Amino acid sequence: MKKRTFLLNLFMAISVFAFVACNDDDTDYVQPTMTIEGADEFGARKLEFTNKAEAQQIEIAANNDWFIRIPESAESWLTVTPSEGKGSTEPITINVNVEANDKTKDREATLAFVCDKIEQKALLTVSQEKKYVLTAESNRSMINKWGGEIIISLTTNADWTYEIDEAGKTWLSENKAESSGSRLALTATELDAEVRTATVTFTCAKQADLKAEVKLTQKDMELFAAKSKAYFAAAGGEVSLDVTTTNVDEWDVESTAAWVTAVKDGDKVKITAAPFGTARREATVNLVTPVDESMVYPITVIQRADPSGPTADILDVVFDENGSARDISAAGNTVKYVAGSACKMGWNDVYMKYAPSFSHKQAGSGITSGFYRVEYTDAMMSALDDGYTMEALIKPAKAPNGSEIKAFSATTSGGMAIMIGSTARGKGLEFIQHNGSAWCFASSGVVPEANVYYHVVGVWDKAAGKLHCYINGELKKSVDCAGIKHMTTSGSRARAFAIGGNTQSNTQLNGAWYGDIAIARIYDDVLTADDVKALYEDVRE
Repeated sequence: MKKRTFLLNLFMAISVFAFVACNDDDTDYVQPTMTIEGADEFGARKLEFTNKAEAQQIEIAANNDWFIRIPESAESWLTVTPSEGKGSTEPITINVNVEANDKTKDREATLAFVCDKIEQKALLTVSQEKKYVLTAESNRSMINKWGGEIIISLTTNADWTYEIDEAGKTWLSENKAESSGSRLALTATELDAEVRTATVTFTCAKQADLKAEVKLTQKDMELFAAKSKAYFAAAGGEVSLDVTTTNVDEWDVESTAAWVTAVKDGDKVKITAAPFGTARREATVNLVTPVDESMVYPITVIQRADPSGPTADILDVVFDENGSARDISAAGNTVKYVAGSACKMGWNDVYMKYAPSFSHKQAGSGITSGFYRVEYTDAMMSALDDGYTMEALIKPAKAPNGSEIKAFSATTSGGMAIMIGSTARGKGLEFIQHNGSAWCFASSGVVPEANVYYHVVGVWDKAAGKLHCYINGELKKSVDCAGIKHMTTSGSRARAFAIGGNTQSNTQLNGAWYGDIAIARIYDDVLTADDVKALYEDVRE
């Protein structure tokens, strides 16, 4: 009633004003006037709508024929009823109707009011909210037993909140540092059951009934190959590795380099490398599964180049599958295998060759079998006299016990050796030589770890009077050593190099090695630091 009284009074006041303003010749003229209920001081009013189809009513007053003009751009979604009429002394109710907004942007239109063909200052602005969207997609719907990070990406045009259900709160938490306006980062703990699930619910802040759900499952899943590295020679070739799966029915393989091809072959992965000989190169082959995209098992593929280092010309021992060994150097020495259960031959995937594995007691003596022996000939002595280099690739199976443990050695009453030193010398890898009056110890200070290969090179530089010890291509120690004393053959003592220990006598070994030996070489040259580095590059993993 108050609204009707207000509008009626306003209408009458305007009519009186118009009448008074008329001149004497037009006393019947009334100024056309149209007003909107609730308008501001400028005659304007705004109506706001949600994105749904809605209607609102307002009252207007008009003292003459009137109509409402809707912009052409809004005619598809905005209507007014009635949109025209006659002047009245009573308020007129109009219905403003909007269609549902299926656009993702707000929209607005301003309606013009026309009375007696004169456009009024009265304006009605109609605004409608955009359609809100909210979708959520996780990069991992299935999560492996180790858990880890989960990224849920949101597509939305509004603020949002999320809620993890009670079951999920026990193993999921937000990583706030990785979350942003368009994504939620969650961290899953390691699985402590066979399977568990969670639901993450997202709610649009502007529209409470607009929600999106992401369901997450964590299972005991595994996908891995028998080996994490595959090695190839410069000539290339093919390697087949067993693949183990747990709760993974579907998996595939991907290669990161054109020179490596990898295919799934039943429960194996077959990796092929193209020939290449100019440089060492690496690539990665990944085992993947669509079940959990984060579940990737990488296999490093390493292809060695053709050897670029110097060639051993005094001794270069190659081991064969049957346990025997031969010297492929120009000297062509005889390598005698003293067979025994403490020496077993195996294929070394890393270095792509057969290598003996010794299981003697560390530094054991009186050993009569399970080693290799090469006669320490007069020709060898003559070649060594003016300087030489010894090379060994060795892997101890245990940490040093504090005794002298000899891998490649000839040290009875003189000679030289690649070995592990005693406690007094720090139990490190070393190269030693007798100078005629005392032993020279080039102790590297590198204490070897169990089951790790080490490339050890010893150099005697006669001209400089120095003994050098290199570990994995790096010079670790140099000591003075002015001369050389060779092994003697007095009594029962034999003059011979041993692989797997040290020649104690014609029939026995001491300082026994426990572990693997893949390379045993001697060079009739004083190799430089660059030469040694090249040798290491030829064998490094």
